[in-house]
Amino acid sequence: MTPGSGNTLKHLLALSCFVISITNLTACSQVHGSSDSTLPETPAKSASPVAYVYVSQEPVPGGPNQVLGYSIAASGKLTSIESSPFDADVAMMAVNGKYFLGSSTDGSSVDTYTIEPDGALKYKTSNHIGGLSTFSFYAEPLSLTLAHTGSTLYQTMAGNGNESVYESFTIDKNSGTLSITKGFVDTTGCYRSRLAILANNRFAYDTSPTLEDGCDWGLNSYTRDAYGSLHPVASSTIDIPSEKGQAFNPTLVAADPTNHLAVCLEPIQVDAGPPAGPEQIGVYTADAEGKLTSTSTYKNMPAVLVGEAVAMRTSPSGKLLAVGGTTGLQVFHFNGTNPASSYATLVKNVVITDVRWDNDNHLFALGVNGELFEFMITSSTITQAPGSPSSIPGAQYFIVQPLPL
Repeated sequence: MTPGSGNTLKHLLALSCFVISITNLTACSQVHGSSDSTLPETPAKSASPVAYVYVSQEPVPGGPNQVLGYSIAASGKLTSIESSPFDADVAMMAVNGKYFLGSSTDGSSVDTYTIEPDGALKYKTSNHIGGLSTFSFYAEPLSLTLAHTGSTLYQTMAGNGNESVYESFTIDKNSGTLSITKGFVDTTGCYRSRLAILANNRFAYDTSPTLEDGCDWGLNSYTRDAYGSLHPVASSTIDIPSEKGQAFNPTLVAADPTNHLAVCLEPIQVDAGPPAGPEQIGVYTADAEGKLTSTSTYKNMPAVLVGEAVAMRTSPSGKLLAVGGTTGLQVFHFNGTNPASSYATLVKNVVITDVRWDNDNHLFALGVNGELFEFMITSSTITQAPGSPSSIPGAQYFIVQPLPL
């Protein structure tokens, strides 16, 4: 495999046990989807939920999508929202506590729904991207990312080859309509990973994780202006000490709640040979001007043990990092400026397409065949939620809305 060739899978995926002690984590790591997977329970009155989970689903191959909604109890119990499923032909989604935003499956619009107190979705408006976009020739949505203010939405669009574009939209808090701020086109023609925004909302980062089509890999930096528009600055790539004859290719980036970044780094041969081993987790720290530093080296970075990393997010506390890969789900202890350390492999032999957290120590992961895994995790205990994994045939993407709204 040539350097960066595995990122084709990342691009395609973007489009498309019980309470245990630390000494018993190995047994828990065998969990994976099977015929014993269960469907979420039907609606029932219960204690107040701690989060809502929304899943975009294609119930019939080739047919329109719908959105399934679930409430999450403190115990991790998953219950269908009474009025679910919702008539919403969307794929990727974002939520800001008031609005649910979904990119239409044909890429022509971002549709806005209000999130009702019981978790139901109520259609509000449709925002035709072709009429807003300054880059209307980019028609294939890759990701949706909200700034921490919840008022700016970034949609990554794909163009020719691996080229990608960021579109910045302001969300009207009263109507839910979108207005364009300013787009940024990546003229290098290189695919970009999902955007990671620092907690101060001033700086954002992504990676160019492929050497295909003449692209150079790198960790890229952006500043956000007062309107939320992104402005690229010089590459933030730092030469992480590697073994002789090797270098590191940044493939994914995630931000913690302060000023630290977790970066997934693929060791490669300098002479353009195949990957030199499993990906590793590096740690970067941003200063007041967004400039990055790192003390990571090939000797102190833990290995990713779940194949090629596809999705990565830190927990709201910043103390844990979840990585979904082509062969499972892995969790790391995240320690600010200090090196990360491996915690547990929770799922094996399942392609994990995305991972997300709520604010109550629940970790969710979606498998490529519609397996929705859920774990309750602290720094010292891991509990697999009741009924996990749930089987949701045709599931494509999911989003988590922590409560209260």
